Amino acid sequence: MRVMTEAVQAIFEKANEGQPDTTQTICGYYGRACREMGRKPGRMPCLSCPLAKFLEGAERIIPTEGTVYTADDGFRYLCTAAPGPQDTSDAATLERVTDGWTLKAHNVYQFPNGVIQWDFSTDAQWAV
Repeated sequence: MRVMTEAVQAIFEKANEGQPDTTQTICGYYGRACREMGRKPGRMPCLSCPLAKFLEGAERIIPTEGTVYTADDGFRYLCTAAPGPQDTSDAATLERVTDGWTLKAHNVYQFPNGVIQWDFSTDAQWAV
C-alpha cells in the first residue's frame, strides 16, 4: 500500500486545480497539512478524505513500450523498454522526451489523473 507523501499531495492538488477544495479544514488546503504524511492514511477523518481516496486510486502498472507518460515532476517520459514476463526486475526504461535523460523506473504507479510516479530509479544516464 502506498503511503501519503508531499509529492502525492501535490499531484492531487494539481489534478483538482480549479475545483472547490473538499478536503476537511483540519487537513489544510487540498490536504497540505495532512497528518498522515509518511504513512498509510488510517485515521477516522481519512475515511471520507478525497486526498486519501486519490492515493488509494493509484494502481501499480507496467508501462507499455512506446507510450509517453507524464511524471509527477511534470516531464514527459517515453517508455523505451518494458519488463517482460521472464524479467526478474520490474523496472521499465523511461526516456525523458525533452532531453533524452534515461532511467530505469522501479515500482511505477499511475494515479487516477494519469500521472505516474515510481518508488526509485537506477541506471540513470543520458541517451546516446
